[in-house]
Amino acid sequence: MPGNTDKLFGVDIHGNLQERIHTGGSWHWVNHGNGGERLSASTPCILQDGKIFVISVNGNLFERKWAGHWLWTNHHRHSHQVKIRTSGCTCTNTNGPRVFVVGVDLQLYERFWNIQINAPDWRKHPNPNPSVKIGFNIDSCNQPGCATEVYVAGSDGNLWKRRLIGGSTFQWQNMGRPHHLQNEFVHSVRVGGNSNQGLHIFVGTNTDQICRFWSTNNFGCYGRPHGSGLTSLAHIEMSEPIYVGPGCNRLQSGWHIALNSWDPTYHRRGRMFTLRLTSSNHYVFEQNVSGSYAKVNAPLFFKSGTCPKIFSVNSNGDVWERL
Repeated sequence: MPGNTDKLFGVDIHGNLQERIHTGGSWHWVNHGNGGERLSASTPCILQDGKIFVISVNGNLFERKWAGHWLWTNHHRHSHQVKIRTSGCTCTNTNGPRVFVVGVDLQLYERFWNIQINAPDWRKHPNPNPSVKIGFNIDSCNQPGCATEVYVAGSDGNLWKRRLIGGSTFQWQNMGRPHHLQNEFVHSVRVGGNSNQGLHIFVGTNTDQICRFWSTNNFGCYGRPHGSGLTSLAHIEMSEPIYVGPGCNRLQSGWHIALNSWDPTYHRRGRMFTLRLTSSNHYVFEQNVSGSYAKVNAPLFFKSGTCPKIFSVNSNGDVWERL
């Protein structure tokens, strides 16, 4: 359920796009329906200009945007044979928005504004090499200056970056993995930053370690939440890393990441923690819904105001806010 400054978006059990908006001093729900196809439970992605992209159960990419009134656009997919599996967004740049998605063939695809035809177009990106497939987790820089970069977890266990180095030339860069941890490989990636703090890249590993990328094959790791059990069935899911500056009386200045954690007692990913990289790096327990037979999905930070809040959706369909 990602959001921008005053609203959140998610897909309900009926396959419709729902908006949670704070206006007039209170929260309200808005049902946007769908664009003609039931929407999947994949996380919507939102560009800086407010356009929302979400995938249908048929594997097509849909866009919801405001143009004086709300409109749906079906961008379909790169080819009829390859359905879309999951997605990540980049921001709008001088050449228009870019949306990166992964197909069921584990190939990377891009929906972008083609200035040659003055219209949206699809582009297929080759894998880093024939033996490396693109994993389920991808993320991209949603800040000005890096709108053409996408980060992926490769099937070889390494973090890879795909970036535009010319007007139309893309290049893969192998960013490595946390080699100082035995038998460790990159399972997921999240990217965050701003013009003051710069770009920060965090990865989750197959043993639920959270690590920060510094340079190729150079990662700083912060362990795992206290009491977190290990399972090969479901790994940690992280929010976008967010920098909290001075002025927030609830949180120290520094980088913060919200994540879900495995509960060894109830055998589900029902606990939520934050990793706080402040004057001391530490995990803070936030919430446990395991006892109500629920799983915590990937949490997010709501960025409105001086102090960000944490939102998450559990497997019972309830939206939680951490005040």
